[in-house]
Amino acid sequence: EWEEEHKDTVEKARGLEESPTSSKDSIKQCNQGKYNFWFEEERSKSGVETLILRVDIPKHLSTSLIDVDIHPNHVVVVIKNKILRLRLPVEVMLRGAIARRSAASGNLELVMPKMNPK
Repeated sequence: EWEEEHKDTVEKARGLEESPTSSKDSIKQCNQGKYNFWFEEERSKSGVETLILRVDIPKHLSTSLIDVDIHPNHVVVVIKNKILRLRLPVEVMLRGAIARRSAASGNLELVMPKMNPK
């Protein structure tokens, strides 16, 4: 039951992204689930600068109810049928981007290498 609703919400979110009028400036941010989130920037030991998005998700929520879609200028996360769509402060590379979840806190962490680090 939840899986079907989640699948429908993911398809709806994807449909909005793929509209011919979508551009960097037309991305409308939304946080339907009112999730706490924050951005951080880090430099790895190898010198790669990354943008990290952390989202506070309930610890006991099944990972199967979370869908992540990363784009160079924005990110869309569907969490239990609620859409979190955010513009990114910098352009990121899709190659090397990682989505992981903390077993201790349940937080979702998106680690994305920056396109043009300054």
